[in-house]
Amino acid sequence: MFLHPFNQARKAVTRKFKRLVRQTSGKAPLRLMIVVPFIIQITGAVGIVVFLSFRNGVVAITTVVDKLQNQITTQVNSDLENYLAIPKQINQTSGELVQSGVLSIQDLPPWRQFLWRQVQLYPSVSTIIIGNNQGEQIHAANQENGGIRLGGANATTGFDLYSYQVDAQGNPIGQPNITQNYDPRTRPFYLEAVQAKKPVWSEIYPNLVNNLPQISASLPVYDANQQLLGVASTTLSIARVDDF
Repeated sequence: MFLHPFNQARKAVTRKFKRLVRQTSGKAPLRLMIVVPFIIQITGAVGIVVFLSFRNGVVAITTVVDKLQNQITTQVNSDLENYLAIPKQINQTSGELVQSGVLSIQDLPPWRQFLWRQVQLYPSVSTIIIGNNQGEQIHAANQENGGIRLGGANATTGFDLYSYQVDAQGNPIGQPNITQNYDPRTRPFYLEAVQAKKPVWSEIYPNLVNNLPQISASLPVYDANQQLLGVASTTLSIARVDDF
Protein backbone atom coordinates (compact mmCIF):
# COMPACT_ATOMS: atom_id res chain seq x y z
CA MET A 1 0.00 0.00 0.00
CA PHE A 2 1.35 3.47 -0.90
CA LEU A 3 2.06 5.79 2.00
CA HIS A 4 2.23 9.54 1.59
CA PRO A 5 5.73 10.87 2.41
CA PHE A 6 4.35 12.81 5.37
CA ASN A 7 2.73 9.65 6.82
CA GLN A 8 6.01 7.82 6.41
CA ALA A 9 7.84 10.65 8.18
CA ARG A 10 5.29 10.68 11.00
CA LYS A 11 5.66 6.94 11.61
CA ALA A 12 9.46 7.24 11.59
CA VAL A 13 9.35 10.11 14.09
CA THR A 14 6.99 8.14 16.34
CA ARG A 15 9.34 5.18 16.42
CA LYS A 16 12.28 7.45 17.10
CA PHE A 17 10.32 9.17 19.90
CA LYS A 18 9.54 5.84 21.57
CA ARG A 19 13.21 4.87 21.48
CA LEU A 20 14.13 8.25 22.89
CA VAL A 21 11.66 7.85 25.76
CA ARG A 22 13.06 4.43 26.65
CA GLN A 23 16.61 5.69 26.47
CA THR A 24 16.14 8.94 28.40
CA SER A 25 13.42 7.95 30.84
CA GLY A 26 14.48 9.24 34.23
CA LYS A 27 17.55 10.95 32.76
CA ALA A 28 16.12 14.00 30.94
CA PRO A 29 13.55 16.68 31.79
CA LEU A 30 10.01 16.08 30.62
CA ARG A 31 10.01 19.41 28.70
CA LEU A 32 12.93 18.18 26.60
CA MET A 33 11.27 14.85 25.94
CA ILE A 34 8.15 16.64 24.67
CA VAL A 35 9.83 19.37 22.61
CA VAL A 36 12.48 17.27 20.86
CA PRO A 37 10.01 15.01 18.97
CA PHE A 38 8.20 18.08 17.62
CA ILE A 39 11.49 19.57 16.46
CA ILE A 40 12.41 16.30 14.78
CA GLN A 41 8.99 16.06 13.12
CA ILE A 42 9.09 19.66 11.88
CA THR A 43 12.63 19.22 10.60
CA GLY A 44 11.67 16.03 8.80
CA ALA A 45 8.58 17.61 7.26
CA VAL A 46 10.57 20.61 6.03
CA GLY A 47 13.22 18.32 4.59
CA ILE A 48 10.61 16.31 2.71
CA VAL A 49 9.01 19.48 1.33
CA VAL A 50 12.37 20.82 0.19
CA PHE A 51 13.25 17.51 -1.43
CA LEU A 52 9.94 17.24 -3.27
CA SER A 53 10.11 20.88 -4.38
CA PHE A 54 13.66 20.40 -5.65
CA ARG A 55 12.77 17.21 -7.49
CA ASN A 56 9.66 18.74 -9.06
CA GLY A 57 11.64 21.86 -9.91
CA VAL A 58 14.32 19.86 -11.68
CA VAL A 59 11.69 17.97 -13.67
CA ALA A 60 9.93 21.22 -14.59
CA ILE A 61 13.15 22.92 -15.65
CA THR A 62 14.20 19.90 -17.72
CA THR A 63 10.81 19.86 -19.44
CA VAL A 64 10.99 23.57 -20.26
CA VAL A 65 14.58 23.30 -21.54
CA ASP A 66 13.72 20.32 -23.74
CA LYS A 67 10.73 22.15 -25.15
CA LEU A 68 12.76 25.28 -25.90
CA GLN A 69 15.52 23.26 -27.53
CA ASN A 70 13.01 21.50 -29.77
CA GLN A 71 11.42 24.81 -30.73
CA ILE A 72 14.79 26.41 -31.49
CA THR A 73 15.95 23.40 -33.52
CA THR A 74 12.73 23.40 -35.54
CA GLN A 75 12.98 27.14 -36.20
CA VAL A 76 16.66 26.98 -37.19
CA ASN A 77 16.00 24.08 -39.58
CA SER A 78 13.10 25.94 -41.14
CA ASP A 79 15.11 29.16 -41.54
CA LEU A 80 18.06 27.27 -42.99
CA GLU A 81 15.88 25.43 -45.51
CA ASN A 82 14.31 28.72 -46.62
CA TYR A 83 17.73 30.38 -46.82
CA LEU A 84 19.21 27.61 -48.97
CA ALA A 85 16.12 27.47 -51.19
CA ILE A 86 16.60 31.03 -52.46
CA PRO A 87 19.65 30.36 -54.71
CA LYS A 88 17.88 27.38 -56.28
CA GLN A 89 14.80 29.51 -56.99
CA ILE A 90 16.90 32.22 -58.62
CA ASN A 91 18.73 29.71 -60.81
CA GLN A 92 15.49 28.04 -61.80
CA THR A 93 14.08 31.40 -62.89
CA SER A 94 17.21 32.09 -64.95
CA GLY A 95 16.98 28.66 -66.57
CA GLU A 96 13.32 29.16 -67.43
CA LEU A 97 14.09 32.54 -69.04
CA VAL A 98 16.58 30.79 -71.33
CA GLN A 99 14.29 27.84 -72.13
CA SER A 100 11.38 30.17 -72.92
CA GLY A 101 13.54 32.35 -75.18
CA VAL A 102 12.99 35.53 -73.14
CA LEU A 103 16.75 35.85 -72.59
CA SER A 104 19.67 34.17 -74.33
CA ILE A 105 22.68 32.82 -72.49
CA GLN A 106 24.72 33.59 -75.62
CA ASP A 107 23.81 37.29 -75.46
CA LEU A 108 24.56 38.47 -71.92
CA PRO A 109 24.10 42.31 -71.85
CA PRO A 110 20.27 42.05 -71.74
CA TRP A 111 20.62 40.12 -68.47
CA ARG A 112 21.95 43.20 -66.71
CA GLN A 113 18.58 44.68 -65.67
CA PHE A 114 17.20 41.32 -64.58
CA LEU A 115 20.22 40.50 -62.38
CA TRP A 116 20.19 43.97 -60.84
CA ARG A 117 16.56 43.50 -59.85
CA GLN A 118 17.22 40.02 -58.46
CA VAL A 119 19.96 41.05 -56.04
CA GLN A 120 17.70 43.83 -54.76
CA LEU A 121 14.90 41.33 -54.28
CA TYR A 122 17.18 38.84 -52.51
CA PRO A 123 19.64 40.75 -50.31
CA SER A 124 20.72 37.52 -48.56
CA VAL A 125 22.58 36.29 -51.66
CA SER A 126 26.09 37.40 -52.46
CA THR A 127 26.32 37.15 -56.26
CA ILE A 128 24.11 36.04 -59.15
CA ILE A 129 26.08 34.90 -62.19
CA ILE A 130 25.37 33.87 -65.75
CA GLY A 131 28.36 32.32 -67.56
CA ASN A 132 28.33 30.82 -71.03
CA ASN A 133 30.38 28.28 -72.95
CA GLN A 134 32.21 31.07 -74.79
CA GLY A 135 33.92 32.22 -71.59
CA GLU A 136 31.67 35.25 -71.09
CA GLN A 137 30.04 36.23 -67.82
CA ILE A 138 27.66 38.80 -66.42
CA HIS A 139 26.89 39.19 -62.72
CA ALA A 140 25.29 41.29 -60.00
CA ALA A 141 26.48 41.28 -56.40
CA ASN A 142 25.32 42.56 -53.02
CA GLN A 143 28.03 44.28 -50.97
CA GLU A 144 28.54 44.23 -47.23
CA ASN A 145 27.86 47.99 -47.08
CA GLY A 146 24.46 47.57 -48.73
CA GLY A 147 25.60 48.64 -52.18
CA ILE A 148 25.36 46.69 -55.42
CA ARG A 149 28.01 45.86 -58.00
CA LEU A 150 27.41 44.89 -61.61
CA GLY A 151 29.98 43.55 -64.00
CA GLY A 152 31.10 41.00 -66.51
CA ALA A 153 33.73 39.69 -68.84
CA ASN A 154 33.58 39.37 -72.63
CA ALA A 155 35.51 40.17 -75.79
CA THR A 156 34.90 43.89 -75.25
CA THR A 157 36.74 43.80 -71.91
CA GLY A 158 39.50 41.60 -73.33
CA PHE A 159 38.02 38.84 -71.13
CA ASP A 160 39.12 40.72 -68.03
CA LEU A 161 36.37 40.73 -65.38
CA TYR A 162 35.11 44.26 -64.69
CA SER A 163 32.98 44.97 -61.62
CA TYR A 164 31.39 48.39 -60.99
CA GLN A 165 29.54 49.80 -58.05
CA VAL A 166 26.20 51.20 -59.25
CA ASP A 167 23.86 53.95 -58.07
CA ALA A 168 20.16 53.65 -57.24
CA GLN A 169 19.31 53.54 -60.95
CA GLY A 170 21.85 50.84 -61.73
CA ASN A 171 24.34 53.18 -63.43
CA PRO A 172 28.08 52.50 -62.91
CA ILE A 173 29.90 54.87 -60.56
CA GLY A 174 33.54 55.11 -59.57
CA GLN A 175 36.44 53.03 -60.83
CA PRO A 176 35.94 49.35 -61.66
CA ASN A 177 37.53 46.43 -59.89
CA ILE A 178 39.38 44.42 -62.55
CA THR A 179 40.38 40.76 -62.51
CA GLN A 180 42.60 40.02 -65.49
CA ASN A 181 42.38 36.97 -67.73
CA TYR A 182 39.13 35.80 -66.21
CA ASP A 183 37.36 32.70 -67.51
CA PRO A 184 34.18 31.59 -65.70
CA ARG A 185 34.62 28.09 -67.12
CA THR A 186 37.57 27.57 -64.76
CA ARG A 187 35.68 28.66 -61.65
CA PRO A 188 34.23 26.13 -59.15
CA PHE A 189 30.63 27.29 -59.68
CA TYR A 190 30.90 26.46 -63.40
CA LEU A 191 33.13 23.38 -63.32
CA GLU A 192 31.13 21.48 -60.72
CA ALA A 193 27.80 22.12 -62.46
CA VAL A 194 29.20 20.90 -65.78
CA GLN A 195 30.63 17.78 -64.16
CA ALA A 196 27.42 16.99 -62.27
CA LYS A 197 25.15 17.71 -65.27
CA LYS A 198 22.44 18.71 -62.81
CA PRO A 199 21.78 21.35 -60.11
CA VAL A 200 24.58 21.18 -57.57
CA TRP A 201 26.15 22.91 -54.60
CA SER A 202 29.82 23.71 -55.06
CA GLU A 203 32.59 23.18 -52.57
CA ILE A 204 33.51 26.23 -50.49
CA TYR A 205 35.91 28.49 -52.43
CA PRO A 206 37.28 32.05 -52.03
CA ASN A 207 35.67 35.15 -53.49
CA LEU A 208 37.87 36.78 -56.13
CA VAL A 209 37.41 40.30 -54.77
CA ASN A 210 37.56 39.97 -50.98
CA ASN A 211 38.89 36.40 -50.66
CA LEU A 212 36.07 35.49 -48.25
CA PRO A 213 34.77 31.90 -48.36
CA GLN A 214 31.61 31.34 -50.35
CA ILE A 215 29.49 28.54 -51.75
CA SER A 216 27.44 28.43 -54.95
CA ALA A 217 24.27 26.75 -56.09
CA SER A 218 24.65 26.17 -59.82
CA LEU A 219 22.43 25.02 -62.66
CA PRO A 220 23.82 23.82 -66.01
CA VAL A 221 21.77 25.14 -68.92
CA TYR A 222 21.34 23.06 -72.09
CA ASP A 223 19.72 23.63 -75.48
CA ALA A 224 17.06 21.41 -77.05
CA ASN A 225 19.77 18.98 -78.20
CA GLN A 226 21.22 18.75 -74.68
CA GLN A 227 24.29 20.74 -75.67
CA LEU A 228 25.71 22.82 -72.83
CA LEU A 229 25.05 26.53 -73.20
CA GLY A 230 26.40 27.71 -69.87
CA VAL A 231 25.71 27.87 -66.17
CA ALA A 232 23.40 29.93 -63.98
CA SER A 233 24.77 30.29 -60.47
CA THR A 234 23.91 32.03 -57.20
CA THR A 235 26.51 32.46 -54.50
CA LEU A 236 26.13 32.70 -50.74
CA SER A 237 28.81 34.21 -48.53
CA ILE A 238 29.70 31.88 -45.65
CA ALA A 239 30.16 34.98 -43.51
CA ARG A 240 26.45 35.75 -43.94
CA VAL A 241 25.17 32.35 -42.86
CA ASP A 242 24.99 33.57 -39.24
CA ASP A 243 22.58 36.33 -40.34
CA PHE A 244 19.89 34.25 -42.06
